[in-house]
Amino acid sequence: MSRFDILYFFLLVLLSPLLLIKALIDTQLRELIYRRFSGNYAKALNKPTAKGRRIWVHGASVGEVSLALKLIQKWQEKEDVPEFILTTNTLTGLEVARTEPNLISYIAPFDFTGMIQRFIRQTKVTDLILMETEIWPNMIREMGQIGKISFVNGRLSDRHISKYIRYRSFFKSTLSQIFTVIAGDQRSAERFEVIGIPKEKIRFYGNLKFELPPLTARGQLEEIRKKYLIEKDHTLMVAGSIQPEEVAPILEAWNQLKDKIPNLRLFLIPRHPDKRGEFQKILESKKTAYYLATRENFTDDCLQENKVHVIDLMGVLRAWYALSDVAFVGGSLCRRGGQNMLEAVAMKKKVCIGPFATNFQQEVEILQGVDGLKIVNNAKEMAAFIDWTYEESEAAQEMAERGYQAICEHSGALKKNIEILSDIYR
Repeated sequence: MSRFDILYFFLLVLLSPLLLIKALIDTQLRELIYRRFSGNYAKALNKPTAKGRRIWVHGASVGEVSLALKLIQKWQEKEDVPEFILTTNTLTGLEVARTEPNLISYIAPFDFTGMIQRFIRQTKVTDLILMETEIWPNMIREMGQIGKISFVNGRLSDRHISKYIRYRSFFKSTLSQIFTVIAGDQRSAERFEVIGIPKEKIRFYGNLKFELPPLTARGQLEEIRKKYLIEKDHTLMVAGSIQPEEVAPILEAWNQLKDKIPNLRLFLIPRHPDKRGEFQKILESKKTAYYLATRENFTDDCLQENKVHVIDLMGVLRAWYALSDVAFVGGSLCRRGGQNMLEAVAMKKKVCIGPFATNFQQEVEILQGVDGLKIVNNAKEMAAFIDWTYEESEAAQEMAERGYQAICEHSGALKKNIEILSDIYR
């Protein structure tokens, strides 16, 4: 038993009453805990070939899993690629992972030594890639004994760096197991050295998030237009990856504009679809008619009457950004660190975010530097921005073009990352 096992056990005992209460009322939490404890992995997996490798790729949640899929899919275009198993910490992350049908994916085990050893034994993984910054000491220690460990698109934010510096000696042996760090930005590259990663192990080729997303199939877009009765003269305001506490200000902005902008329709896309109930309560408290995407037996009349739509589905965000006239990217009007705005900007959309996108500091700085993104602090500023994109459509489109060009100038890291990783894991 490692010292981290003892720490985890102490925390588990300390928090068990709270976890028990939450688990009794939250079916999603119960399922997540079961999956992380159960150890139901692929015992029937074939053993990797003598020359081959089976790489365990781990991403914390939806954002990291999306990056992992982008990396794996591009890597698989090469010859003699290793096998991959993808894990995540969340059920929503697992849903995203399973959009790639040819990839084995699981909820990751808890970072107890025995659970990690069981996962390794059953899946026969040989190496480990951690997306961004997932430092799990037992996972790293056990995998370091059998293969190579890399951080890909490694990030150390302002919020996390002080913690790692404070406990640097505690993580010293863990960090010594890392074979290489491919940092996501220059600031993070410098910070990895500060917390104890040798400089010769750290590389920087750019941020994977700046890679242009693949185009959404025209057929999928037409299907959505048909299903939701979207006409050419409609103006679509899409609020993507939003949290429940952001619904009220978004709704306030829409209410200020709905009588001014003809056929203005609002589409709310929750970061977590299972929180649809919270969205419904807020909309009902505001006496706002709405349509829920997962609601069955809806009619054309229902769609025509309800101009606010909650798209409580996974895997559709990119398509809705593609359809939007103006987009707000969530997690940024509340202190959640923000969500990835680059996907919408890369589609040449007019995009605004809130002031709390702290997890995307580099991205925001670059886009603001070219005036390719708008930061809004409240409903009034959001409404003013959306109104401007409607009244000054030519200037707004120029803003969108500037944002797109900034992303193009910073893209290309994916190819270089794969070249380096292919050499490491050959």
